[in-house]
Order: sequence, then C-alpha cells, then structure tokens
Amino acid sequence: MRVSTAALIRQAIGNIQERQVAIAGLQNQISSGQRIGTPSDDPLSSARIRGIDDSLARLAQYDRNGGRAADRLNIEEGALAGMTDLLQRVRELVVQGANATQSSETRSLIAAEIVGLRNTLIDLGNTRDGQGEFVFAGLKSTTLPFVEVGGSVQYFGDRNERELQIGAQRRVVDGDPGSRVLLALPAGNGDFEVSTGVNTGTLAVRATSVADPTAFTQDDYVITFTSETDFEVATDPGGVIVDTGTLDGSDVLATQGVLIEFDGAPAAGDTLALDARARQDVFASLDRIIAALDRGSVDEAGLAIVRSELNSGLENLDQALVRLVEVRADVGVRLNAIEDQTLAHSQLDLELRATRSTLADTDLATAISDLNLQLTSLQAAQQSFARTQNLSLFNFL
Repeated sequence: MRVSTAALIRQAIGNIQERQVAIAGLQNQISSGQRIGTPSDDPLSSARIRGIDDSLARLAQYDRNGGRAADRLNIEEGALAGMTDLLQRVRELVVQGANATQSSETRSLIAAEIVGLRNTLIDLGNTRDGQGEFVFAGLKSTTLPFVEVGGSVQYFGDRNERELQIGAQRRVVDGDPGSRVLLALPAGNGDFEVSTGVNTGTLAVRATSVADPTAFTQDDYVITFTSETDFEVATDPGGVIVDTGTLDGSDVLATQGVLIEFDGAPAAGDTLALDARARQDVFASLDRIIAALDRGSVDEAGLAIVRSELNSGLENLDQALVRLVEVRADVGVRLNAIEDQTLAHSQLDLELRATRSTLADTDLATAISDLNLQLTSLQAAQQSFARTQNLSLFNFL
C-alpha cells in the first residue's frame, strides 16, 4: 500500500493534537483540583457525585431545621424556667397568706404581689422566638396567645404542635402550645378537687387524697353536713344519696375511697363539692387565690373559706408545677435528639465528602506524572514530525 506524504503529515499532526489535548486536560485538573470537568469525562462517577451532592444538601437542610428547632426550644426552656420560679414564689406567698397570724391588710399586700406575678406570667406566656413568632401559640405562631379580656386571661393560640424534620426518618416538635403548659391542667390533687359551697361554720379543707383506688370512682358529688358531725354524700347532678357518715373527731372525712382533711368544724347545712377529673388553668387558679386573699376583713367563718381557697390553690399550683416539670423534661429530650442527630449527620457528612473527594478530586502525584509523560510524548512527536516532513527522494539523488 502506498502512503502519501499528506497522509503522513495528517497522522503526525493528529498525534500532536491528541497530546496537546491530553496535556491541557491534565493542566486543568492540576489547577482546578477536580478530576472531572464535564460529565462526559466520567459519566459513572459524575452520576455518583451528583447523588452525593444531593445527600449533602439534604443533610444541610436537616441541620438547619435542627438549629431552628433548638433555638426555639432553648427559648421555650428559658420561659418555662421563669414560669417555674414564678409559681414557686406564688406558692411561698400563698403559704404565707394562709397563716392565721395574717391580717386583712397583710393578705391584701400579698394579693397585690401575686397580681404582679400573674402579669409577669402572661408576659412569659407571650414569649417570642428569634423570628418574632410566639413560642406558646401552637400553629398560630403570629397570634398573641394570652390576652386579658374582662379581667380574665383568654388563650387565642391553638392546641397543635409544629414539627420539623431533622433527619431522614426523624421529626421533632419545636414548641409546646400554651394550652398544654398553662391550661387544662389537673386540678386539686390530680384525681379530684374539693371546693367550699355553703360555709357558715369554721371548716377549712386542708388536704385531699385518694385512700382506696378500688373504691374511688371518678364522679362528682356534693357533701352536705346535716349536723356538726353527720354528713351525707349525693351524686351531682342527680342528688342520689350514695353514702352517709359521722365525723369521728380526727379531722378527716372519709367517703367513696377518698380522704378530706380539714381544720375547724362544719355547721349544719354546710356543703363541699367534690369534682372528679376537674381541670384548671393557672390564671384562673391565681385569680381565685387573689380573690381569697383580697376578701378584706372576715369573721371566723369567712377566714375558714379563705383558708380552704388558699389550700385548694396550693394543690392547683403543685399540679401546675408538675406540668412544667413534664414539659421541661420533654424539651430536654427533644434538644438531646437534635444534638444526637446533628452528631450523626456530621459523621455521615465526613464520609460522604471523603467518597466525593475520591471520585472528583485530582490525584496530584498521578496527574503530574501523567503530565510529564505527555509532555515527553509531545516533544518526541514534534521532533519526529520535524524530521519526517523534510524528507524527499531528491535528497538521495
């Protein structure tokens, strides 16, 4: 086969151009640090890199969600701590106000301090996060949750919780609605509440408890004293008498599996209401405490009512403090979950980036060695072309 001079030249030039393209690619890899410039350079690795980038983006979004949730939960924790300290102070004041040595004037001063604490509690209930949203408003996060209307505090948030996804299979609640924190709480001892009805004697309820769970039924009753020592228990509503009894002088009334401890003595016609499954909101409980302390000058029977109301208020405050402890524990669990998830993401992020680097980053030692080899090949091709392009039969004639 005859090979023409033009064909030899085209072959030599093509060889040189291939070397130049290879050199340019290696130089670009070395300067950019990236082994793959376009997907066509390595389609399989490019697809894997794109999948890794998507995973890294999801991890970053999960971590941002976790950060926002943690910020909001930390703000909630601070507000809950403030509420706890506040209600502890109210409890101290109620114990102080229930002391028989207090006068109507000193009780009114105590009531005034509790009014100030009640207003502070409203402010804590209206705590905002870093985005200006209300922490305790549920999903209605732009609505002021606690508002005083006509002398009572009303809740304008909702009972829903907002969840943020902090992992592929993990979501976390970023706040608690005010309805859970300060409203619809167990009243009294948590099983039932006793309140004073008619009271012309000196009986003051001191404490209540369930003595026999098997005999206790969660129904409502009215206890009516038919004399200073005898009583009857009737369903409410209905008025069906279910029990009668006589006080034994131990200052304890036992009926329907419950114990009611009291001071003083009832008068005929006095009544007590036993409400099972009773619920309270903290603000209404504080209003009852304030009203009891602010009754002014009272006789012995009126003082018994005050003491009963204050002792009932103490039980309600204890239930509110228990709820705050529960909510704060839940907040702590969520913060720990976010921290654990963030740490897991950090480890996964490192592994994904290491894999991506293996696929995409330039191996400088290999690239420089290949570059030198290509430069040598280019130089040889150029020298060979320079020699062969001047060859002619006439040089040998």
